[in-house]
Amino acid sequence: MALIRKNDAMARQWYQLAAKQGYARAQINLGDMYAKAHAVSRDFVQAYACYASAKTNSMVGSFSYRNASSRMVTLRGRMTTVQLSAARRLVGRYQARCLAD
Repeated sequence: MALIRKNDAMARQWYQLAAKQGYARAQINLGDMYAKAHAVSRDFVQAYACYASAKTNSMVGSFSYRNASSRMVTLRGRMTTVQLSAARRLVGRYQARCLAD
């Protein structure tokens, strides 16, 4: 049985490709990478924007919708007022950095 090595940078690239196509699960995974500083610098503003994008791209009540919503609530508790304000402005833009190249 062959072992596959974990590669967070490659995972981020694949998640970005899927996120650009509106896949909520990929957007959640990108948000997790920003929130936990995996292959990127920790950035709660970007994580929040990714979660908000996932919530927008999910059906209300679906697993992804609930998952993104709960992560947003958790993250809000860790963010400063300034960060939360910046995140809300970012969510209002067409593309967050988590969805950009």
